[in-house]
Amino acid sequence: MIYYKIGNVAIRKKGVLAPMLEYTNNSFRDLCEYYHCGFLFSEMIHINKIINAEKLPKISQTPTAIQLVGDFRDRLNTFSAIDVIASKKKYKIIDFNFGCPSRKVISTKSGAFLLKHRAAAFEVIKEIKETTNFIVTVKTRLGYDKNEINKMSLELEKIGVDALSVHGRLASENYATKSDFDSVRSIKKNISCPLIYNGDVNSNNFESFLKFEEFSDLMIGRAALKDPQVFSKINCFVNGKEFFQKSKIDVIFDYLKFANKNKESISAQKLVLLQLSNGLPNAKIIKNKICMSKTIDDLLNILNK
Repeated sequence: MIYYKIGNVAIRKKGVLAPMLEYTNNSFRDLCEYYHCGFLFSEMIHINKIINAEKLPKISQTPTAIQLVGDFRDRLNTFSAIDVIASKKKYKIIDFNFGCPSRKVISTKSGAFLLKHRAAAFEVIKEIKETTNFIVTVKTRLGYDKNEINKMSLELEKIGVDALSVHGRLASENYATKSDFDSVRSIKKNISCPLIYNGDVNSNNFESFLKFEEFSDLMIGRAALKDPQVFSKINCFVNGKEFFQKSKIDVIFDYLKFANKNKESISAQKLVLLQLSNGLPNAKIIKNKICMSKTIDDLLNILNK
């Protein structure tokens, strides 16, 4: 079954893994693919790192977008990164980040910073859409410090983006502020491409978001780090099948299998394991031991016990 298409790429399962710097590494994406995620985003990668020949994230069998962050007003640098990606002949979908609220990212004139300077950046995105064969998507927030998503969605429709993912908060708001899903729903009247909703979706409430026809799909970030089986739950629900839950420790060992296969660094593994261990008995003690681990064997010993 095809739920929707992004460009000519068919999405056959529900649930989108959000891009999360340092967390959505190759192994965590493999884990979410294993748990039936329908569309994967790589972790953010800066255009300057691509230009400097940093290894690109691997691509999965499940549709995968490489997410770029950077000052997209810089046409030369942006196109240089696009040329490198094109030369690798791996990715079909490139996602441009206009929503990351991290101070570190904003200080580099990237992410949500561009919401205040989007005209020049959108011109470059438009040129990429018109002159390359890439499927172009954008991930954004409602605005920087005021809600401008209606205006932005009209601008992105003119560019011809192939999908739009919207987090229902301003860049200036923290996670204590409830995500404004109604503002995201309202823009569907402005755009013809798939609209992917992001914000406060988790294992316990995804059903309430699935009922909104305006949303082609649901993007899940922080909740997927704690419970990557959320994608299995979603697909069982939409297909009317019974969901069989694995234990937390089984999920952790599933992740470790992928981490071993990908030769993931111990620092990368620890970041993910600290999230996956939420809800385990004695989680606080286990997390402290994970933090103190110096080798992969240390991690395995802790978790085996």
